[in-house]
Amino acid sequence: MPETGHNNRDILRIRQQIEQAANFLRELVPLNPRPPPPAAVGAVAMLMYPMSLGPACWVTSRIGYGAALVPRVYGPVTRALSGPPPVYDAIQRYSHLGAAPGWWWRSTYHDDGRGLYWEWRGGHAF
Repeated sequence: MPETGHNNRDILRIRQQIEQAANFLRELVPLNPRPPPPAAVGAVAMLMYPMSLGPACWVTSRIGYGAALVPRVYGPVTRALSGPPPVYDAIQRYSHLGAAPGWWWRSTYHDDGRGLYWEWRGGHAF
């Protein structure tokens, strides 16, 4: 048997350390993890929906396609643009953060009963 420079005591100590690490990992990551409670899933979804508005604006402004869908998909968020100035500013800045230059939320009033409508468009901001 070739000489490895380790004696039986070293090998036993290394095996114990490996076993301790394996036990630690078993406790840390259970083999049968429980699914998250529905309330947690709902909370994450409610947070991710408005947070995904920014990337949707950034992508559509850069590729020049799909901008008309953004206010439809994010209608509840875009209606908040008509709210208090701090809310308007936060949504406008977040949407513009990674967008192509000149893209902003613009309001349009429709006389046909639809009322105020927000559009994500390129051009000059007013």
